[in-house]
Amino acid sequence: MIGKAITGGNISGLLNYCYYESTKSKKDKNVRGEYIFSQNVQVLPSDGRLNLSAIAKQFSGIARLNQNCTQPFWHQCFSFPKDENPSNEILEKITVDFALDFGFFERQMIAFRHYDKEHHHFHIIANRLDLEAKNAVKTSNNYYRINTFCRKIENKYGLKAVEIGRANKIDGKENPIKNKYADELRALIDAYLPNAQSIDEFTIMMQKYGYLIEKGRGITFVLPKNNIRIKGSDLGKEYSLSNLSKRLKGKFIPNFVKSSEIINLRRIIDVVLPKVGNYQVFKQKLQTQGYSVRLVEKDSKRDIKFEKKGLGCKFVLGSSLGDGYRMEDIQRRFNENSPMIKYDNNENTPLISDLLESSQANFQTEQDLAKIDQSLNNNKIRKGINSKKWGLKKKI
Repeated sequence: MIGKAITGGNISGLLNYCYYESTKSKKDKNVRGEYIFSQNVQVLPSDGRLNLSAIAKQFSGIARLNQNCTQPFWHQCFSFPKDENPSNEILEKITVDFALDFGFFERQMIAFRHYDKEHHHFHIIANRLDLEAKNAVKTSNNYYRINTFCRKIENKYGLKAVEIGRANKIDGKENPIKNKYADELRALIDAYLPNAQSIDEFTIMMQKYGYLIEKGRGITFVLPKNNIRIKGSDLGKEYSLSNLSKRLKGKFIPNFVKSSEIINLRRIIDVVLPKVGNYQVFKQKLQTQGYSVRLVEKDSKRDIKFEKKGLGCKFVLGSSLGDGYRMEDIQRRFNENSPMIKYDNNENTPLISDLLESSQANFQTEQDLAKIDQSLNNNKIRKGINSKKWGLKKKI
């Protein structure tokens, strides 16, 4: 058995979804939900159908008494393997167990069974607020609690065990879900996210592969043909809406990139930097290794970014690589490779004085000054020679 829970504030929408078929037209809706259980709610049939409007008023009447609770309704779904068909009696018992374990026993609840998919499943709609609208059922750790509840019910009623399909917690830590759909989705995101300029553009890309994207406080990937919904945060922290946006801006480096490409990029930079003395040569050297290098402004400061196809994020900022790789660090290393040396007293060195004396003795001023210039250049001496000081004259 697999459980899934969401909370919301639209009771009419929840009731219509669980009871009627989803159609564009509001008229002539077909009933798809079989009513199996209710408590603290008057179910009033009208013309052979449940009066959803009357039921909704009972739920919303309590919700209006507590304006602090913005999501007063809990929508719970439990699904079974394709070859398992529990009776309505078992489903009713599971509903009562759920009410007892999650704190809904003295609150409003109603349950419907669906037969419109290959696997059997049923839905529970519950009011989180008690009948006095004072206390609300907590939603913290609900994924972990629901998975624990499913294992308990499987043992209690002899149902088939189903592998946990959502985020699980072990020793207080969240583990990403692992199944073929989740693995394929991660691979698609890692491959195509770096090619997008924004989340909206990424959404269009994913549609080509059959995925719809729902955005709210988080992001959910929907595969309609298989009726699969996977939250980005359940795939891992690298796939939450917030971190996907940061990956596009180079402000978040996924763990799988940290363990491979980042180490490789640092190694390449460390090998190249001692051999170059300016940004342009550094940029060319990195391009031969598959990285494009650009300067950017980040928080009113200059930074350097590295891009590479298949990196797994849009780009990596030098500041994200750690100490020694920020723009100011790299510039400092450029300067260390091309030092500016002071030569105030270099005119007294044997090499320069010998050449000057030779030029005076032999009157080969132009030729010998050319040799001096070449020697100074070879020794990285930037300071020129004042010929008037030495009284150099050209022989006529």
